[in-house]
Amino acid sequence: MRRRTSRPAGRRGPIWDDTEGLVFKAFVSQERGQHGAAGHLYASVYLWLDTQAPRAFSWGSAS
Repeated sequence: MRRRTSRPAGRRGPIWDDTEGLVFKAFVSQERGQHGAAGHLYASVYLWLDTQAPRAFSWGSAS
């Protein structure tokens, strides 16, 4: 049976649930040997409300 989400996404996903200004977060993964993949791939995609939200998240202040 195939996993619906990767282990890292399953563990880390809930951490982002209450992140202010974060509208959407997607985890993208591909496993070596599945659907022609040559290697493993893991990435995250973020959609923020505005440019200040990720700045405040990353540096603790939007100023």
